[in-house]
Amino acid sequence: MLNIKSILVPTDLSVAARNAFTVARDVARRFDASLHVLHVKPTESQFAAFARWFATPMPETGDAGAKAELSEHYAGYDKLKIVEREGAGVADTILDYARDCDIDLIVMGTHGHRSLDHPALGGAAGDVVRGARSPVMTVRSRREEPKTFEGFDRILVAVDFGENSPALVRAAKHLASLYDASVSLLFVSEEHLVPVFSDTGMMSVTTLKVDDEIAENAGAALRQMDEETGSSDVEVDYLVESGNPAREIVSAAADRAADLIIVGRRGHSPHEGILLGTVTEHVVRTAKSPVLTIGTKE
Repeated sequence: MLNIKSILVPTDLSVAARNAFTVARDVARRFDASLHVLHVKPTESQFAAFARWFATPMPETGDAGAKAELSEHYAGYDKLKIVEREGAGVADTILDYARDCDIDLIVMGTHGHRSLDHPALGGAAGDVVRGARSPVMTVRSRREEPKTFEGFDRILVAVDFGENSPALVRAAKHLASLYDASVSLLFVSEEHLVPVFSDTGMMSVTTLKVDDEIAENAGAALRQMDEETGSSDVEVDYLVESGNPAREIVSAAADRAADLIIVGRRGHSPHEGILLGTVTEHVVRTAKSPVLTIGTKE
């Protein structure tokens, strides 16, 4: 279950950040949580570097115009706090603030992996997901236009049966109960490409699949996890796919019109220390819907 009493929204004064704020404000209302908006002002050296790199001048984020924009676009909630901090590293400043204020959830906008419109926040998203102690929800905006948010209707949870999986399912059920949403539990039977050498030393590639018995029993295992994570009135269904986990997660979310994906920050693979190494990074960067990453407890 999610225990959210405070939510942080980092902003670079972009439309993507405002879209993230719209989502965060609604979540805050559901949890009756406080909402912090943090504007990280780049240092003078950072600003000079950005100005040299881009053809059009960037706004002076520390002037009165920026403060007026913060007041104009980030409002409409009675437990709102707007803060400006200057920091040499945007991600480090965000993470420091989250730790100092005991933030329970970070919600931040991303511009997609090809966007360079706002490098200060766009480049920081991965570092925040990697370093945050709290769950992080990323809200992707590829078009520079404000979006409305009408809540979550279907939540997709990627389950790998690692130690963190029950926490993901509980979080999904909790959110679903607040939004009257349904939940889909997805297990992907992972396929690996492995090199194979012939007697002559020539290399080829073959696909190594998960044992068929594991895939066949995955549906029953998902049902068992559903039962063991507590009964509720939330509608839950089970999906078992095979292939590349990252691509299958994003594809399943699109096929089922899921408007929130929940993934674990660390899996149970030998590379679990690489936080955004493969699956999580791909999902965060390419999914059209918001992605909530939840890590294992310290």
